[in-house]
Amino acid sequence: MNDTFTALTCIDWLGDSLCKITASWHPRRVLRDSHGYARVITSDVRYNSLVERAFEKIRQASGGMPAVMIRQLEALTKIMEHATTADHPQVLLEQAQMIYASGLASIPEPRDLADVKSEYDKVLRAERGV
Repeated sequence: MNDTFTALTCIDWLGDSLCKITASWHPRRVLRDSHGYARVITSDVRYNSLVERAFEKIRQASGGMPAVMIRQLEALTKIMEHATTADHPQVLLEQAQMIYASGLASIPEPRDLADVKSEYDKVLRAERGV
């Protein structure tokens, strides 16, 4: 990652978009017009695929970058608060676990790692509804 600010901005946009999607996730493969005729047939997009695509590349590139990891964990906490189905929190928690594991493996500064841990703990509390 060459530009931390751009990464943080992208995480904010992706997080806000996933908050909206998470709160009202009711995908339809067939969209119909006012007469009931099928007008658009979409691919089957699953929620976990959206979350994975939103987080995985940034997570994979953020090793050793506490600011990026923290922002991703903050976004996951916000998204978790909008979760409406039982399976959504698990998908979000899996991403948080991978981000935290990456932090443990790549952040040498104890205070930076403590900041990442603090944000990870917020995701865990949000997942439990605390």
